[in-house]
Amino acid sequence: MNLYWIKQLTSTILFFVAKKLPGARDSSLLLGRLRRVSDAQERLALKAAQSRSAPAGGMVKLTSMSIVVTFEPENFDSLVKAVTKGFRGNPRVSRFIDDFNKVRGSILSSSVTRLPIVGHDASKTLSNWATSDKSLPNVVKHVEVWFYRILPSLAALSFEFTFTEEVSSQIEDLLSQPIVEPIVVDFFPLFNGTIRNSFHYRGSCVSLRTEAILNDVGDMCWEWLKRSFGLNIKAQMSHQYNFNYSVSRSKDDQTDLNRWQQDNRDWLNSYLIETTEREVYESYENIRWNRYNLESQTKTFFIVTSFANGNVESESYESLSFNAYSALVSKLDSYRSMTERIGSNGHLDKVHSSFRYKARAKYVQSLKILIARVLRMDHELRVTEIRRNHHLVALSSYRIISASGSGHNSDLLADGSVYVTSTIDRLLQALKVLDAGMSESLTIHNMLVIYRLQLATIAFAAVAIAVTVWSEEIAQLIVKVLKITFALVARLLT
Repeated sequence: MNLYWIKQLTSTILFFVAKKLPGARDSSLLLGRLRRVSDAQERLALKAAQSRSAPAGGMVKLTSMSIVVTFEPENFDSLVKAVTKGFRGNPRVSRFIDDFNKVRGSILSSSVTRLPIVGHDASKTLSNWATSDKSLPNVVKHVEVWFYRILPSLAALSFEFTFTEEVSSQIEDLLSQPIVEPIVVDFFPLFNGTIRNSFHYRGSCVSLRTEAILNDVGDMCWEWLKRSFGLNIKAQMSHQYNFNYSVSRSKDDQTDLNRWQQDNRDWLNSYLIETTEREVYESYENIRWNRYNLESQTKTFFIVTSFANGNVESESYESLSFNAYSALVSKLDSYRSMTERIGSNGHLDKVHSSFRYKARAKYVQSLKILIARVLRMDHELRVTEIRRNHHLVALSSYRIISASGSGHNSDLLADGSVYVTSTIDRLLQALKVLDAGMSESLTIHNMLVIYRLQLATIAFAAVAIAVTVWSEEIAQLIVKVLKITFALVARLLT
């Protein structure tokens, strides 16, 4: 346990005592100061809760979320096993597997396939190809499953969970409560009683709670996928959470949408719906997309919000494009994490250490494989031209919002293309540096090994010559040592 957590635990105990102790508020001692600070914090938290309350007639619903799981050719067997287990002999899936196996090694393959719906009771779904699964969480109505072959070396399964009203009600209840950020008492210099608090009531603390809520929802769905489809994240797999909101307002409210959003930004931001123009893209149907980077983890959520008082998935091809793009970004994020992990291990300075040969060989192997995978994606993206990729074409209808609220020439497809290509370029540069550094490290290491082998050879030759010349004297010495040893052992035994 580090010092910060010790101070936080101590502070929690002190604040609890200060709140329960009669007359502490009027005291001039440390507990009195803590009580007054705590009261002020609770008032600010209540005021912040009121500022992010829903406007008259306003409502935010988490209608659905999708989990996009990516696969590379080295892991295509896991994809086949997942759909086989999840759909349990469904004839439509059997045909899909046959078709997929015919083109799994193709360097030109690209397709989208809708797989059966999974529901609590297949007879109650609208699809004739539905599959029943009693273990599906109660808050989930059904799950739509899509297969994407985005690139010859990148496939994805998209699981789109449609929720009941219960999920939205629970989220609304949790966010409507005052959220009090913990206060840490800084005791250094010892017992000076100074108070250190960031007072980020409207941002940090609220967003952390929302992140935790959405993470819990996503993890609940992911646990079901692990059980029902046998999915588990491995080296060649990654997954991404995408959330779909539907925002409605009073029909009598005729305020301009952009103005209405700014007036209610605290309320919208509490759901992680961004209102900052430079980070939000909007379509002509008042559907907005934003990328949210979590404060609590190195993770990203994609959030799609419909302000048209309707369903986010009014155009299914847009949903397909969002999921295909998130699969690309998810895979790039996994490449970046692997690169950072390799770079942070600090193997380059272990030339003189007892760094084992097997560990070094494993490190070099993982680095070379990662370079090959990134180069493969880079080549395929350049050949297929990401801007012409039919999986992503719907993103071109989403324009970034300018300060005036109108769109300009920058669209999500163009900016996404720049992001993907620039990320790959940065990855290749970082991997090139790591590879060059490891090559130099191995060269120095090999030189040291050769030097040590030379010393060992010289030493062995010297010993061999000594044994040849003075073998009789050495034999007599060994006999004397053995006699003394046996005598000592016999004495100890008696």
